[in-house]
Amino acid sequence: MTIALAKENFAYSKTIGLGPWFEQDYGRWKEVSEEMAVAINGFGEDSNTVLRYAQNGLHFDHRRKTDPKGLRDWMAIIAYEFPWFFDKLLEKEDDADSEPDTIVKNHINGKPLSNILLWHARCLFSICSHITPRTVLEIGGGYGAFARLWLTSNIAPCDRYYIVDIPESLFFAEA
Repeated sequence: MTIALAKENFAYSKTIGLGPWFEQDYGRWKEVSEEMAVAINGFGEDSNTVLRYAQNGLHFDHRRKTDPKGLRDWMAIIAYEFPWFFDKLLEKEDDADSEPDTIVKNHINGKPLSNILLWHARCLFSICSHITPRTVLEIGGGYGAFARLWLTSNIAPCDRYYIVDIPESLFFAEA
């Protein structure tokens, strides 16, 4: 996947329109989508720039600087709530290109983790403790972090994964 292709798909999606229900009044998302469209048009081919924009907490991620104690606390909570998935958690690591200030090394195996990766893992474990979906429909998938975790986890392989969101967000998920 290239940023150029994601930009082409974004430009095409803007020609389709969002439907009268969304174009008439979509609250804060009008301003947000306009801001993101400007950013998208300004991106070059550097995928790290795109990822960092998405991770800086503007609209998608609730990433924050993570301290080692906070990480240990989250790990303990997840181990207590989902002991049957804890070995899967130890396999996970945050994207190597993620915002450096938000990454802490796992005290067990040294893999890079973030607060948002642990939050997404907890959500995934909660879902997969009760059902094994073959199709996933994520509404408001942001920049695709949860989808990436799901599709690389081998916890509940699905046949189809759909993200429904505004075109600007889908650009980030695709990129």
